[in-house]
Amino acid sequence: MKISNKSTGNWLLKPFNALLTYALQHRAGHLAIGLLNGFLPCGFVYLALIGAVNTSSVGASVQYMIWFGLGTLPLMLAVTVGSGFVNQGIRRKMNRVVPYFMLCLGAWFLLRGLALDIPYLSPPSASGTVICK
Repeated sequence: MKISNKSTGNWLLKPFNALLTYALQHRAGHLAIGLLNGFLPCGFVYLALIGAVNTSSVGASVQYMIWFGLGTLPLMLAVTVGSGFVNQGIRRKMNRVVPYFMLCLGAWFLLRGLALDIPYLSPPSASGTVICK
């Protein structure tokens, strides 16, 4: 069996690479790429989707996601507008600090998930006992 130098999927990606290169070379292309980037889900969107799946009906799921989107809109808009007022030095410092905040957030979620009955950290249980089937 002869293996060619070209990748099998290269012909599929070539048009997308050409469009991306064209978009990055033109100023209006940055807007288009930014708009497309907005459709890529992040971890919190996946969490919201899990919450939406756990609702009682399709209508409730749609409403859950709409409220999630409307709830995140003000903060996302504030961050976008506010980033223009922050200088490069502060951005660099924030980029160094953010991983530590994410680590603390992950530890917090793990501790909450373990339900260790730590005041102000563990969620209150409805019945006090957990039944696993």
